[in-house]
Amino acid sequence: MSYAGETLLNELKDTMVHVVYGIDNNAGGIYSDIDIFSMEDNLPPVDAVVVTATTYFDEIEEKLREKVDCPIISLEDILYEI
Repeated sequence: MSYAGETLLNELKDTMVHVVYGIDNNAGGIYSDIDIFSMEDNLPPVDAVVVTATTYFDEIEEKLREKVDCPIISLEDILYEI
């Protein structure tokens, strides 16, 4: 939930996209309008996960594959699609 994560969350407010939660290794120290989980938590089911940390996407995707059963999308890929 760095700057990119917070910006994406703000951009998706009042849209048809419902952000259920965020994921961050520092979940205990982050205050947000949504629930924040760490990678060690049991993650509730969602339709997709967007990874905003584009530099570490491959590492994060590998860890998320063990936790979620949905598409894992890079913010970078979304931006290039626009």
